[in-house]
Amino acid sequence: TTTFDRSEKKCIEIFGKDGMGDKDLIHPKKGAQEKNAIDYIIETVEKYPGDIEIFLTGPATNLAMAIKKEPDIAGKIKCVWSMGTAGFGAGNATPVSEFNVYKDAKAYEFLISKDIPMKIIGLDVCTSDELLFSDEKIKEILELNAKGKFLADSCSKIIAFKKEGSDVYKGVDLPDSVAVTTMICPDFIEEQTKCSACCIADGGPAHGQVIFYKENHTYDGIRDKLKVNKTVISKVKPNFLQNIVLDLLRK
Repeated sequence: TTTFDRSEKKCIEIFGKDGMGDKDLIHPKKGAQEKNAIDYIIETVEKYPGDIEIFLTGPATNLAMAIKKEPDIAGKIKCVWSMGTAGFGAGNATPVSEFNVYKDAKAYEFLISKDIPMKIIGLDVCTSDELLFSDEKIKEILELNAKGKFLADSCSKIIAFKKEGSDVYKGVDLPDSVAVTTMICPDFIEEQTKCSACCIADGGPAHGQVIFYKENHTYDGIRDKLKVNKTVISKVKPNFLQNIVLDLLRK
C-alpha cells in the first residue's frame, strides 16, 4: 500500500517525473534497500529511545504505519518535525489543505493523535513573500558555479508551474528547504505557537485540513481542556535561508 488506508489522493505533478526538473541531473547507481522504511524506523527508535528526531518532508505514511505496527515507539520518539499543513494560512492542494497532509490525511490524523511532541512548519511560513527566490536570485545562483546551475536546473519545472498558475509571480518557494533549516538552524526561528491540533480526514471538502487550537486562547465552543503538545513555527527571519544557500554554494 502507498498510503495509510489505501486511499491516496492524486495531485498535479509539478517537479517533473524524476522530481528534479527532468533535466537529466541524477543517475542513481544503487537499488532499493532490502529493509523497508517502516521497519527501519521501528528498529532505530527502539535502539535509541528518547534520542531520535524524525523529519517529515512528505506524507506521514511510513511513520504512521511504523507506530501502528509497533505502538510502543510513539513514547520513545524525541520529536517529529513536519513540513506540512497550511499553518495558519491557506492550502495548496485545496483552499484549506496542504499537499503532504492531503496525500495521506489518514496517516497525519493518526500521527497527530499520538502523544508525540511535534514541530510543524506550514505553508504560510514556507511560502511567505520574503522567502521566495526571485528570477534575479535564481539567475545569480545559476551563474555562480556548477553547484548553482544544478540547483537552479532542479527547480525549473516548479518555476514554470508557478509562473503558469500565477497572475503575479514573485518567485519560487522551497518549502522543504525552509522547514529543514528551522531544525538545523534554530536562530532562523522568530516565533513559535504552542497548539493542540486535529486533522480532517473524512474525504469531504475539508479533507486534509489541519486545525490548530492555540494555547491560552479561549474558544467559545470548546469546554474541555485540550492537550497542547504541538508547536507551530509561525515566523522566521527573512533572507536567512537565501544567505545560507549562497554561502554553501560558494564553498
